[in-house]
Amino acid sequence: MSKLNTGLVCAVVAIAGLAGGASADLTNEVFVLSAQVGGQNGSFMATLEDGYFDNDGNFFWTLDSEIEIQGDNGDVLATLSGASLIVMQDPVISMNFNVQAANQNTIFSVHSGLLSFAQIASPIGAASAGVTVTDINGNGATLSPDGSSIYASQYNGNYPNGTPFADLLNSAVSAGAFQTGSASDEYPGGGNFVSIGVPVDSMSAAWTFTLSPYDVASGTSTFVVIPNPAGASLLGLAGLAACRRRR
Repeated sequence: MSKLNTGLVCAVVAIAGLAGGASADLTNEVFVLSAQVGGQNGSFMATLEDGYFDNDGNFFWTLDSEIEIQGDNGDVLATLSGASLIVMQDPVISMNFNVQAANQNTIFSVHSGLLSFAQIASPIGAASAGVTVTDINGNGATLSPDGSSIYASQYNGNYPNGTPFADLLNSAVSAGAFQTGSASDEYPGGGNFVSIGVPVDSMSAAWTFTLSPYDVASGTSTFVVIPNPAGASLLGLAGLAACRRRR
């Protein structure tokens, strides 16, 4: 987990101590990755059975081994070398992935499942995302949005049919020959939370991007929606500061 996302999760823990947990449900398809190359499509899906719930009702899944994403004709379209998902019933969705493109520009989409919970009448939210791209064959690497942004977080519905909360990483990320480039983004930023303004009962998150041939990209993100306790902003900042002191 990146420092950016670790700070946000720490802030959530600080606030959740006052807000309390809420019963939550997660769709069976918890993590779905799709790859498209030259008209060919392939996908990988993790389900609830592939992960586990802890005693507090939080869900954890980690990819066991590298997966080759194959198209309809059997060609390898992409490689998924690492991935994980953490879903906390506070609620929080945290995602992580590492992919490699095929011999052409490869369009990726990485979706979480839909997390549903008892309606939060006065919610606050925050989102953060970080990405890296690495050139493998010496001609530079580019990771660009397939749409308006590389990362999207939504509430009250499953992506892409929910209500947008934060679209992050709106510009391409590049790297020179055999180099790595990175970028990060967050909303509202600084470990703070922002009022959503309407009741919320579900949330989801997704990555959609195009990766240059043979190159490697990784991403990590956190999306949080919780009740608005008194002094939430100050608690969030205090939690973030405490985590930074521990690192």
